[in-house]
Amino acid sequence: MTQVVDPAVSRAKFKAEVARFDANRSSYTRRGWWMVRADFPIIEMAFLSTKLKPPVVVLTARFDFTDFDLRPLSVKFIDLFSGIELPAEQLQSRMRRLDPAVPPEIAATIMAQGQQPPHLDLIQAYPGQPGFLCLPGVREYHDHPAHSGDAWELHRATGEGAMLQIAEKIWQYGSDPIDRIGIEMRQNYAQGLIPA
Repeated sequence: MTQVVDPAVSRAKFKAEVARFDANRSSYTRRGWWMVRADFPIIEMAFLSTKLKPPVVVLTARFDFTDFDLRPLSVKFIDLFSGIELPAEQLQSRMRRLDPAVPPEIAATIMAQGQQPPHLDLIQAYPGQPGFLCLPGVREYHDHPAHSGDAWELHRATGEGAMLQIAEKIWQYGSDPIDRIGIEMRQNYAQGLIPA
């Protein structure tokens, strides 16, 4: 993507976000936030579930500061090692949050019965496509036609688009709730002989 904003402006905002992270790095590390890369205009951050022993990387996000903050940050979910964007089906979390229309006490009763309460997935995608974070303050949210009435300019001064605010949401709904590993087994049939 071509930088339209004076690069010095975006670079200064990038450095300020990295400095804010560095000022509290030990606190973030204890929560499972691991800044893997910080080379303008990209920051890559892995989010680990610290409730699992050993901790496990649940999501890795790429924050792109190109044209920030004329435009919001772009947030993509990637493979930690290859850097390739992942389709939503390959993400270890869809960042579920309770449906705000459901009272918390009713949601607690439903969960106590071992069922999933009504929820929203904060990571959205079409099948086979990379997942995007459906939150105000994220470029992919504001660029999506379903949110054409919710302009970035309405959120720009509120702090919603700051990297650490977005990271907080990824941690809150993506990695912190992960407290166990589920194992799925599928039965597959394999053809050992190819008849003539």
